[in-house]
Amino acid sequence: MLRSFVNGFPLPFGRPRFAYASLSAVLFCLLSAFLVGGCSECRDEYAGYEVDSDGNRTDRYNYVCDEDQKKVAEEIVVGAVLPRTGPSEETGRDLENGIRLAVEDINASSSLPGGMRIRLLFENDRSDPARAAQAYERLIDRDGAPVILGPSSSISTERVTPIADRNGVVAISPTSAAKGLGAGSDYLFRVTLDVGRLSAAGVRITKESPGYRTAATITNSADTFSRSSDEEIRKALLENDVNVVSVQTFSRSTEDPDFPDLETQLRAVMDADPDVLFISAQPLGQRSVIVQARRLGIRVPLISSLLTANEVESANRSLAGSAEGAISFTNWSAASDAPLNADFIRKYRAKYDENPSAFSAAAYASVRILTRAIADAGGATDSRSIRNALAEIDEDNKLETVLGEFYFDENGDPVYEPVVEIVRNGRLEVLGTR
Repeated sequence: MLRSFVNGFPLPFGRPRFAYASLSAVLFCLLSAFLVGGCSECRDEYAGYEVDSDGNRTDRYNYVCDEDQKKVAEEIVVGAVLPRTGPSEETGRDLENGIRLAVEDINASSSLPGGMRIRLLFENDRSDPARAAQAYERLIDRDGAPVILGPSSSISTERVTPIADRNGVVAISPTSAAKGLGAGSDYLFRVTLDVGRLSAAGVRITKESPGYRTAATITNSADTFSRSSDEEIRKALLENDVNVVSVQTFSRSTEDPDFPDLETQLRAVMDADPDVLFISAQPLGQRSVIVQARRLGIRVPLISSLLTANEVESANRSLAGSAEGAISFTNWSAASDAPLNADFIRKYRAKYDENPSAFSAAAYASVRILTRAIADAGGATDSRSIRNALAEIDEDNKLETVLGEFYFDENGDPVYEPVVEIVRNGRLEVLGTR
């Protein structure tokens, strides 16, 4: 066997991996050069991996020679796995709106080489991690999608990542934010800041204003994002010398449309008399805790990660004024001065007759980031080339997005400036930035 680097260098993305080309393939290429005067450019295509009974992983590669490496496809199939129905359908609608707007912009422009267009294929995961995995399998096996956007939740992203890795397909999750998901994957890239970055910045800002010395927390222990958020918030509180006086949990699966009664947990919070209550939950959980807490008479500031205008409006419909003063650690604000943000908001309002949410912005940014990668790859539509181009959007090669100046770290997780917002007069306003 001959050991060689792919394209002359180790693979990027923080995990160098050597490709092994068979001697027969190399000899064939040399023979071709002798007989016909040339050999097409060759490369090793990552073909997933196998795990033996002892748990040892073996990477598989196919040695491929293309007849015309510079040929640009007429279109690229991009899958999207979103919760179009079920408890998270509101989030899914915002994500779909952002994706459709971005693709419409790109297909009407010259953003992609040679007039290439994106063809979207949507799959509904019905807010269910198992169905998200099935949707990924369909888009890969049936449609040959080299890139899939979604799913929306961390628990579903956790479920589909092994499928993406096994098939060598790029997964771009616009909104999963649990810490550490990207570290174990070669093909997962995320666009929303993980809860570690959000919590560290958010606690520093809010400890100054509104200010607090003691805190209580409540989290959904059945959800990956919620558990991760709670862990990172309590870590940040400890680092900022804030005493956690009450830790409460409840259990609700993401596909369950009903929300539990939290009177016992919230009365325990009231007995502990904290200065502030941190909520770690999915959107339905956030607004349910907000409403139940206010109904019981909890008046301290309520803080959560990724609270959106939709949750604020929903909470206020359930109990007038219940979301007033709520604080969110988030990745995007309508008031952001990111250069592309005003144009995005204008286009979104014109198309959908409503304001975008942070989910819509993350979805829009995801497609724009993907477009940049395809262009950087010279219009290549194979997942390997796209993955490598995404990995090269790093600290030395940043990209302007609606989220601000953006790049990926070595784990495929995003880096940009987080935002802290507060609800005033029923609307989210910027409280501070890091």
